[in-house]
Amino acid sequence: FEDENFITKKYLKFCQGFAKDVVFPAEDKKEEVMFMNRSVNYFAKNDQFEESNFLNEVLDNPDLLPEFKNYKVDKGEKYSIEDVTSFPIANAAVSDARKSIKNVISLDTHIQIKMDFINPESAEKYVEKGWDEEKQMYYYLVYFNKEVKN
Repeated sequence: FEDENFITKKYLKFCQGFAKDVVFPAEDKKEEVMFMNRSVNYFAKNDQFEESNFLNEVLDNPDLLPEFKNYKVDKGEKYSIEDVTSFPIANAAVSDARKSIKNVISLDTHIQIKMDFINPESAEKYVEKGWDEEKQMYYYLVYFNKEVKN
């Protein structure tokens, strides 16, 4: 069990590195957060990790597939996962990872958007990123029905 826990933790850490180093620069912060949420959800709903299934399920952008493989060649050893493509998933490690993942988009205008999801589809459906020609700035558009009390 110690091995399962160790490898699950290490692989999730590796995914966080990939999200930060590759997904964020290639896409944006929302996609980085979404990738990590899809990753953790994959781990949460499966007992066995299979890398090819995992990648099919969590990588939205197929262009990132070779990037993932290159990143694993470069960084796999650092995370002790260089030869790992399948393993039993440890639930405890998944719960820990869920707590440590940052679901916050911090903007240079001192505004933070916290994306708190049980299901990652909500961010896909209700948060849109765009570009305003006039202001020469990006924007996030957030859809909702009503504001809720904290």
